[in-house]
Amino acid sequence: MILNQASLLFFGSALLSLSISLFAFRQKNNRSAAILALLMLTITIWTFLYGLELTMTQLWQMKLILGPQYISIALTPVLWFIFTIHYSGIEGRINQKYYLWLLIIPALTVIFAVSNDYHHLFYQSVTLGLAENGLPFQKLKPAPLWWLHTAYSYLLISAGVIIMVWMLFRVSQIHRKQVLLFLAAASLPFITSIAYIFDLLTPYGFLDMTPLAFILTVAIFIYGILKAELFSITPLALDVLFKHIPDAIFVLNNDSRIISTNPAAYKLLTITEKNQNEEVTIQHRFNAENNHKNELRFQDRIYDMSRTPLKTPQGRELGTLLILRDITERKQKYEELQSAMEQIKTLQGIVPICASCKNIRDDDGHWQKVETYMSLFTDAKFTHGICPDCMEKLYPELAGDLKLEIPDKEKEDAE
Repeated sequence: MILNQASLLFFGSALLSLSISLFAFRQKNNRSAAILALLMLTITIWTFLYGLELTMTQLWQMKLILGPQYISIALTPVLWFIFTIHYSGIEGRINQKYYLWLLIIPALTVIFAVSNDYHHLFYQSVTLGLAENGLPFQKLKPAPLWWLHTAYSYLLISAGVIIMVWMLFRVSQIHRKQVLLFLAAASLPFITSIAYIFDLLTPYGFLDMTPLAFILTVAIFIYGILKAELFSITPLALDVLFKHIPDAIFVLNNDSRIISTNPAAYKLLTITEKNQNEEVTIQHRFNAENNHKNELRFQDRIYDMSRTPLKTPQGRELGTLLILRDITERKQKYEELQSAMEQIKTLQGIVPICASCKNIRDDDGHWQKVETYMSLFTDAKFTHGICPDCMEKLYPELAGDLKLEIPDKEKEDAE
């Protein structure tokens, strides 16, 4: 065994990926991060064994670690595909028993790779080659089953990328740039692997850089989920209703950080293009003392506020769906109705009235004229005149001179 620059590069990368994997495994409440951690651990084994192969000088030594190496190689695309399913939030639509079917071809890959000397269906030939820098390496000539394994791996990787593209059109405008970054990172292993097969990217004439590309991709995703906490629950709330409902809807993670909004909420927050990438928390936008209430006053409007926990089918809590419904007009109508009801109750009750001057006593004990009292509790307007009886009583001389006549209808009523 001889250490060299290439092997040291892969050993260092394996150590880095192992550190990231262990860190991700500590995030117990994030299923996507746990799957990524398992994926990173698989890539760590692949990278370490490949680095170990680069230190070997005998062909039999290289063949000895071929089996363990292909276990990690075959599992990597499967774990990647499963991760994208969970990351997009569609795992509830798929029976997890079907995941076992994904392991059939990887299992056959390992079996035929290890037993290749007996049938040569995986590699037509395996010989010892010598690189430009003098390093010995396995010179492999692919057979049909190797192409089957490669096609299946590309199919799973491509399916994962397609799911990411689907997410790109489902997320809000605020997060689209971050999804594009993740999508570009997800394409790295795919491009690197194709470049290796067609001898477009083969340092020293034989090195496969695909595991290093996977390490970079997974590192970006783990950073996004664990540090930036981008889109960890966004896909659960993204559908047509979410985008078109008139109520303002906010998707919050477990730290109450806004990670997605529908157009109504986006308009409510008045987020400009300049601050779209800022970390916005619900406390920064709304009065913190109102957050525990069901009613919120904001920008001269009144909102009914409701919270719904977001959980996976297994019951694991991911965050909160916060809905604000504008009830300003309804509140105003309700207050008007309450006022009218109070007036009705007042007019229907016993009204204290003076037997002499006919003034009315209000609830505060003050005596008011009838017209004053009625104007407080009704929309009636008063105009003053004098009736014929009062005219005869108070101004008899004028009543006689004016010869007031009673209208025909009043005469009939009097008769």
